[in-house]
Amino acid sequence: MFTVNNEKFDTLEKAQDYCYEQEIIYYYKAIGYLNEHDPSLRESLGYASDCGYELESLNSELLATLLYQQKLLDEIEEVE
Repeated sequence: MFTVNNEKFDTLEKAQDYCYEQEIIYYYKAIGYLNEHDPSLRESLGYASDCGYELESLNSELLATLLYQQKLLDEIEEVE
């Protein structure tokens, strides 16, 4: 069994799918999340680059979502 964000999943794949389904929408929420967790944008821009995004397609919601999804992926824990 795996947990992430207080949710329980039978498999690691289901936990990862959950992480990738999460989004941060609305400009003000995205800007707030980035301001709190990545004010320099280095991490989120790095994730965007790793995913193959081009500069023209980036916006605050996408950057915040990528950062949040990675945070969730890093928090996946196996429990018994």
